[in-house]
Order: sequence, then C-alpha cells, then structure tokens
Amino acid sequence: MWTLSGYVLRRHLAPFGLVLAVLTSLMLINQIAKQLPSLLGKGLLASEILEVFVLSVPFIVAVTLPMAVLIAVLRVFTRLASDGEITAMTGDGVRILRLITPVLGGAACVAALSIFWNDQILPRSNHQLRTLQARIYSTTPSVASAETYKSDREMTISELGEAVRSARADAERAVVEGRHATERAARQRAATYEVEIQKKYAIAAACFVFALVGAPVALWFHRRGVRLVLEMSSGLFTLYYVGLIGGEELGDRGIVSPFFAMWTPNLILGIVGLGAVWWVRKRTNASPTGSSATYRVGKGDASISQAQKQEEGDK
Repeated sequence: MWTLSGYVLRRHLAPFGLVLAVLTSLMLINQIAKQLPSLLGKGLLASEILEVFVLSVPFIVAVTLPMAVLIAVLRVFTRLASDGEITAMTGDGVRILRLITPVLGGAACVAALSIFWNDQILPRSNHQLRTLQARIYSTTPSVASAETYKSDREMTISELGEAVRSARADAERAVVEGRHATERAARQRAATYEVEIQKKYAIAAACFVFALVGAPVALWFHRRGVRLVLEMSSGLFTLYYVGLIGGEELGDRGIVSPFFAMWTPNLILGIVGLGAVWWVRKRTNASPTGSSATYRVGKGDASISQAQKQEEGDK
C-alpha cells in the first residue's frame, strides 16, 4: 500500500513544483510590470527596488499554492487514466479511494503549510512591504506611524484575536454609554478582523478542497487531457476567488457571518467533490475492467514494473 501511495504522490511532486514556480513567476512579473516604472522614477537603489518585489512574493505564494495543487492533481490523474494505469490498477483490485486518499493526504500537508504561511510569513511581509512603500512614496521625512500601525492583513491570527476582543469591548462600552455610531463602528471593525482570521484558514483549506474536486473530475473526463486542465483550473479559480472576494465584502459589512463569508466556496466545492468521488467510485465499480495490470497488489504490497518505467519517462 505504501509503495502504491508513494508512487501516486511522487507523480505529483514535479508537476506541483513546476506549476507553483511558473504561476508565482508570472504573477511576480505582472507586479514588476505594474510597479517598476513608478519605482524607477523615484531614483531608488537597485537593492530597494528588489526588496519591494521580494516582499511581494509571500502574498503571491499564498494565492498560487491552492492553484498549484489543483493543476497538479488534474494533470497527473488525467495522465494516469489516459495511459491506462488507472484501468490496470482497478483491474487488479485497487479501489479508486485508495488512489485518491494519498493525494488528499498530501494536499492536507500543503494546507497545513499554507496555514503557517498565511499566519506567520504573510502578515510580516505585508507589514514590511507597506512600511517600505510608505517610506518610498512619503512626502514627509517621518514614517514612524506607518511602522507601528498594522492593518488586518498585517496581523497574525493571535493578534487578530486580540483585536477582535478589543473591538467587542469597545462596542460594549459604547452600548452602555449610548453611543450607537461608535458601537456600529466597533462591531464592524470586529467583523473585519474575524473575516481575516477565517480567510487565512479558508484559503489554506482550499488546497484540500481543490484536490478533492480535481481527482474525480480528472478520472472521469481524462480524455480531454490538457484541455480539461486549462478549462477546469481557470474556471474553478475564477469562481472560487470571486466568491471569496464577494464573501469578504459581505463579511466586512456584517451582512454575513465571518465563517460563512469565507467558507461558503469551500463548503460548496467540498460537497461537489464528495459527490464526484462517490460517482466515480460507483461507476468504476460497475464498469468491467481488463485483466492486464500495471500494478500487482496483494496484501498491501505492490510490484511496479510498467509504472516505474512511466515515472522514469516523465522525468
């Protein structure tokens, strides 16, 4: 079992790393194209300009991690199915869930890394970037206030929790004192901080949800190959992030609870993914499969043969 799981996971490593590097590079190039002319006009040192773009990378990676997971899963499972390896594995008694489970485990590990990234790396880089930009574009010599102030996107989850409690305390005091405008402002501030907390977790969880959706879709529509990868990834990214941005706006205004504002896209896609896994599993079990097999699986052991050759060929 571990040999089979390891093989499936290894097939994902190279596509995941490549897609992550390409997407991050493309988004960074876009940032450079937008900001470089104005930065050059400030007469800055090359090291200062470089620092601006280096500090932009953590935000880009936070966005491209879930994207890379989805594209890698779509590409690998369409390739495995197109090459006949899925048919061979299921023909020898390997269940679809056994093929998908290690990928979900790997996606969960990426999600855990993303939580750490969003909570510890991203807020610090956002704060340093805003402070640096304030110093670059400021018309006054003092930027001390910019260095001490932190917006919601520059706080860790712990700091956001403290800010929520402080805002709620302000709202309660305003209620006692009859200052309704202050109360509304404090509650909206608390909602904004809570939305940011949920967003950190929701974007990380998207790594797992995208894998849950991508694997069964790739298995069922594998004949579309690269076209499926492009269409599915671009469409899903657009819908997901439009939903996330819209939810954030509603959550900040207090119209929707912070949890549902940020988690609704994940919940919807999670239900779709579970349904797709059930459907593919049902159809696979009901379909006749050939007797020739890429894997010979018995009591958890697997002998790889053609699969290893395929993996070496991909390298």
